[in-house]
Amino acid sequence: MSSHSKLAALTSQAQAYTAVARAAESINKLQVGIIGRFTHLADTHLSNQDFWSARIGASWLLCEHGQANRKAEGLRLKEGQTLKQRNETVSRIALGVRSTWLSLRSNSSALQVANAAIIQANENLRETRERYREQVANNTEVLDVVTLHLQTYTDYYNAFYAVLQDQFQLRRSVGAL
Repeated sequence: MSSHSKLAALTSQAQAYTAVARAAESINKLQVGIIGRFTHLADTHLSNQDFWSARIGASWLLCEHGQANRKAEGLRLKEGQTLKQRNETVSRIALGVRSTWLSLRSNSSALQVANAAIIQANENLRETRERYREQVANNTEVLDVVTLHLQTYTDYYNAFYAVLQDQFQLRRSVGAL
C-alpha cells in the first residue's frame, strides 16, 4: 500500500506540518548567527590591502505573547488530523482490496461454473438436434434448447468480463495502476 499516491501525499503533508511547527517553536529559542568576510582592496596607498572581519549576532525574543506557541500548536493539530486522515485512507484502501478480492474469487467460481454449463449446453443442443432429426422432438424444443445454449454463453462471457474487471480493480486498489 505504500505505493499509493494518496498515502504518500498525506505522509508528506504531515511531515511538512511537523517541520513548520518546529520552525514556529524555534522563535522562542536563542538565535545565533556568525558571518565571516574577507575583503581585498586594490589601493596602493594602504600598506595592508587584505582585511578579515567576523560578526557574531544573537537574539532572543523574550516577550512574544505566546503567538509562536499557538501557531505551533495549531500546526501540530493539523498534523494529527492529517495522520488520522491517512489512517482512515489506509483502512478504506484495505477494505477496497478485501472487497475486490472477495468479488474476484466469487466471479472466478462463477466462471468455472459457466464453463461447465457450456459443456452441458453443447451436449444438450447436440442431443436435441439429434432427436429432432429422428423426429422425436419438435422445433419448439430445439428453439428452447438453442435459447438456453445462447443464455449459457451469455452467462459465461458476463462471468469472464466480471473476472477481468475485478482483476483490474484489484490492481488499481493496491496502487499498481
